Amino acid sequence: MWVVVLVVLVVLVVAAVVIWQALTDPAAGDVGTHTQGPPSERELETGLEGAMREVEARAAALMPEVEARAAALMPEVEAEVARLQADLLRGLSPGAESLRLDEPGPEPQPERLSLGPDGGPTWMDPADWADRVASYTRQGRTATDIREVAEYLERRGPRTPRDPAAQKARAKRAGYVARTEYLSPEEEADVLVSPSGGLPDLWLEHVRDRLLVVSPRGWVNPRSRTAASRAGLWSFGVRGTSHHERAARAGDFRPGAPVVLVREPQNAHDPNAIGVYASGATELAGYVPRGFAKRLTPILDGGADMVAVSTRGGGPGEDTTPQVLVVERRLWTHLHRKGSATR
Repeated sequence: MWVVVLVVLVVLVVAAVVIWQALTDPAAGDVGTHTQGPPSERELETGLEGAMREVEARAAALMPEVEARAAALMPEVEAEVARLQADLLRGLSPGAESLRLDEPGPEPQPERLSLGPDGGPTWMDPADWADRVASYTRQGRTATDIREVAEYLERRGPRTPRDPAAQKARAKRAGYVARTEYLSPEEEADVLVSPSGGLPDLWLEHVRDRLLVVSPRGWVNPRSRTAASRAGLWSFGVRGTSHHERAARAGDFRPGAPVVLVREPQNAHDPNAIGVYASGATELAGYVPRGFAKRLTPILDGGADMVAVSTRGGGPGEDTTPQVLVVERRLWTHLHRKGSATR
């Protein structure tokens, strides 16, 4: 969990820096091309789109360093987890429930595991364990602490490798799509634009637990924003489902299920608000995220014939935040020209 928090913080910092540069530095993006007066809304949007592309690139470049630092901190985290697990095991050992707090007696001990000849996990390289022991010793941990770490690692076993190939294989076994399986932002920018000026060569395909937009070169990330929205693909996770849990859980948001969007121009919090409903439902399940709602509002208010479907979510009774795709009907027909194949 702490690794995820660290990654999110890094991405937020990069985003803040890039967007600030885009808005304040005339050389940083298209916003600075106006000659006088405050930038127009179109100039701001163009500059922010460029900033988002740079955020994605910088975040990707920072990920190796973040992962390296996380790996360096892992021994200390594992030591703390081992200590907590050892305490828990002592409390759950046979006879522990018969002890009374006001009666002194020997502390119950969990069953000791057989370790390697070097005192480390049997599956770990002796040199790696020696490095860990040196690190734990510098942290001031006792021999008992180190033994607890070794037993914890022995019970846990080796971690799944984090290289892209292993991530993809693990995702395929578990039935989800790994981030590394999607096209890169640069590849998306290419496939989402048609050389002839018509509709891009894209179609819909059921991939494991979701419905994806697919190109001949690979899968488009449903979290893609700039390039996808320019191509008329509006993909987002529904917001506020925790406040509308009953409707969100009761609705059918399985991949491919139709979704209803309802404008709320009188919404006191946001005049661009767009409510999300499961097909046939009368209770609100959540909202379109504010940024997407601002872009979609003039399209919906203008009378455009739009189609909204769930691309990831659960059926009635399942607790999964829906992911929704919104496109014009002409593009929807184009995406469906091959049917919705399953992979």
